[in-house]
This record gives sequence, structure tokens and C-alpha cells, in this order.
Amino acid sequence: MSDKQRLDWQAARELLERTRLAIESGQRSHQRLKTLRRTRAELLARPAEVDEAESGEAILVFRLAAALFGLPLSRVAEVFPQPPIASVPHGPAEISGLIQIRGEIRVVWDLTRILATSPSGSAEAAPGEARTVLLVRNAAGNESGFLVEEVMDIRTVSQSDRLSPPETVNHAIWATADLVTVLEIDALLSGLNGENATA
Repeated sequence: MSDKQRLDWQAARELLERTRLAIESGQRSHQRLKTLRRTRAELLARPAEVDEAESGEAILVFRLAAALFGLPLSRVAEVFPQPPIASVPHGPAEISGLIQIRGEIRVVWDLTRILATSPSGSAEAAPGEARTVLLVRNAAGNESGFLVEEVMDIRTVSQSDRLSPPETVNHAIWATADLVTVLEIDALLSGLNGENATA
């Protein structure tokens, strides 16, 4: 065998050693990958711990005329699209009427009139216009109806996304960047003829 054909045993041993190390390294990497996947799966399976201050507050967004308003979703008990409303003869203009819910009578307040979102005399619904009653609950658990024109959305707004409310709207507590004015239900109801608001 000539010198050119002679096997370089040292180089062969080094190549074998590098190959062995690469194979063992690959096995370790595969095992490590399996461990990481298992750990990730365990973390994802845990119940989410939500920071309420960071997650924000859910609100129900509704329309009155051309304006958008919101109420804390936790205070909205039910939504009734176009329910039958009994009129109250000689009652205040702010009262749209009465609604019967599971055998109990609730006052329905016309938020368009209360918040003065329309010019005087134009607060009545146009013929065929969709009207919705939001059954809301105050802090004491008493329920009243708010007549609105249309429910638009339910969304969650974080504390950092809240803006100062418009000064022209009574009982507004904050607003959103797209001009949804969020109302404070307890203050709003307490200003509506006291106890009659939760009759």
C-alpha cells in the first residue's frame, strides 16, 4: 500500500469521535425538546390568571340618535328587543312606560330624553324604528329599564384606554377613543325621581 493509499487512523478516530459527539448531542437536543414541549403543554393547561385591572371592564355599547353610549356589562341584567311597553298616562316625559318581566312591573326610562341627545320634541321613535329595552340593576339589586335605539357591541376596555368623559353628558364616568360615553348607572337612576326609578 502506497503512502497515498495509507489510512490516516488519527484523522479517522477524530472523525468518529466528532460523529459520536454529534449523535449524542442530537439525542440530548431531542430529549430537551421533548422536555420543553411537555413543560409548555403543562403551562398552557393551567387556568389563566387574569389581572382584572389589566384585562379591563366589559361594557355594552348602544346608540341614541347619532351618539354612542356604554353601560358596565355587569349591571345589565337582560336585553329586550322591541318589547311591548305599556304607556303611563300623564306620566313624566322621561318615562316611556312600563314593562312586565316574569310577572313583575318595571319602569322604562327613555334615555334619549334624559340625556337630551335629540332636540326637544324629536325624542319620540320614528315609526318602525327599532327600540330596545336594557334591563339594568343598581347597586342595591333593583332593576329598571332603559329605552335605547340599538345595541351595537360588547367590548372590554382596559384602564389605560379610558379617557375623560364629555362635560356635556350628565352621569358620564369615562369615554373611549371612538367616542363611546360610559354612564354610571347608580348616579343615573338616583337622579330619576328617587325611588320611582326602581319601581
